[in-house]
Amino acid sequence: MKNQDEEFKDINLIGADKEKTQISRQGTTLHNVYLELSSPPPKKWVDLFNEERSFPRHSMWRNANIRGNYVIIECPLDELERYHLNDIKNDILNSNSKYKGFLIQEEQAKSRHEEELKTQTEKKNSILDNLDF
Repeated sequence: MKNQDEEFKDINLIGADKEKTQISRQGTTLHNVYLELSSPPPKKWVDLFNEERSFPRHSMWRNANIRGNYVIIECPLDELERYHLNDIKNDILNSNSKYKGFLIQEEQAKSRHEEELKTQTEKKNSILDNLDF
């Protein structure tokens, strides 16, 4: 039986998309910064990332969202490296770890279910095989 967590490759930041990164609102210094991920994450991984981002850790905290293979954060560019980049890297690291744990739990539940079906089938076959016709 193939393990699901062996198929999952850690998701990492691989760069900033200069073309997609644009001023978000005229008259401000806020930009929608597009940070590229190594691959588009599965939905459950995105949910875990959103949970990681749900609690502000400092007064400069900004929301970040996943869209395709990008993390998008709205912030002034000069805040990005100083305040947000390490937070996002940590959130990605934690999301990878939690997602692997989720996959292990899913695999264990699947194995338990398959074992239960096997036991039920063996019991059924034993009863039916021992009928005296």
